[in-house]
Formats: sequence, structure tokens, C-alpha cells
Amino acid sequence: MAKIIKITTAEVACIITEEYASEAAANNGEAPNVTSVEITEIKPDHINWKKGEVENE
Repeated sequence: MAKIIKITTAEVACIITEEYASEAAANNGEAPNVTSVEITEIKPDHINWKKGEVENE
């Protein structure tokens, strides 16, 4: 049986919050300790549909 795959291309507005151990760590470009992303808006541009095969069925 075939499955349907939906691929959506969109513009996304979001708020990214990063928490660092110290100001020096943030200035040195080190990886943040905690990162959270809040998506505030999604604007779909284009949607593609295609058939795919269901595996392991």
C-alpha cells in the first residue's frame, strides 16, 4: 500500500532563547546550556504531495 507524503515549505517567525553559564561563555561563542524555541507564526509558501512506499508492513 502507498502512503502519501506532504512536504511544506514555509517561513517561520520564532523566538530563540539561549541560556549560558556566564557572560564570558556567551561572548566566546560556547554552546548554550539551555536553548528553547517558541514558534510564533508559520506562513506556508508551497506544498508538495508525493506517494511513498510503506516499509515493514
